[in-house]
Amino acid sequence: MTSTVTGDGCRLAYWVSGRADGPAVVLSSPLGSDHTIWERQLAALEPHFRVVRYDTRGHGASDAPAGDYTIERLGLDVVSLLDALGITRAHLCGASLGGLTAQWLGARRPDRIASLVLANTGARIGSVQTWNERIGLATTQGLGALADGILGRWFTPAFHAAEPETIAAIKATLLGINPHGYASCAAALRDADLRPLAPHIKAPTLVLTGTVDEATPPALGFWLAGAIPGAALVPLDAAHIANVEQSAAFNRLLLSFLVR
Repeated sequence: MTSTVTGDGCRLAYWVSGRADGPAVVLSSPLGSDHTIWERQLAALEPHFRVVRYDTRGHGASDAPAGDYTIERLGLDVVSLLDALGITRAHLCGASLGGLTAQWLGARRPDRIASLVLANTGARIGSVQTWNERIGLATTQGLGALADGILGRWFTPAFHAAEPETIAAIKATLLGINPHGYASCAAALRDADLRPLAPHIKAPTLVLTGTVDEATPPALGFWLAGAIPGAALVPLDAAHIANVEQSAAFNRLLLSFLVR
């Protein structure tokens, strides 16, 4: 693990692997997870790319500054990370919260983006009431009050039954996240409406949805693919964390899109 300091003084933890001379791929994670959520992508990406994973502010080994965050701030964190690594332009794959970060960068910092993969995400996710309720629970009762409900939305019952050790490891990561950092990122999701930005994204874009995703229903992905010029859309037989639940299919699509 290495870290860099963003423009507003937040220490951001990151991990780099793969080809040192390869094109850069940055992986941006969902709310409530850290860089380890992308472990099933590494074997596919590392032979071709310089793979950059990082912990979103408020999560994992990164700092959790007080106060609500914004999608703009999370996007600027990625710009700081690219600057620290000397990367001019990168492919960006973002899931859920990371997908909104990717959208903001595609629209507002197109000079830094080679292409976008937007997985299990939307331009507007959830309602103000839902996010406020979740923020309240996280800050007063801790993430233990949310964990079972989150994991129930993240994976299908079949995956829970097939890979209980994977579920347990992901739950342990979730429970280890700073509740105030989680709440600060949840506030970014509560306040974000990127629908006006979607038509301004010009980078090649692949949208991946989960056919049984309750957290970001397929309709959100279909809307994105229709709003972003030239975007492609592929549904996967998965719930919210498709890159884990359907990692083989996810990786095939990711590679075929990026290696072209």
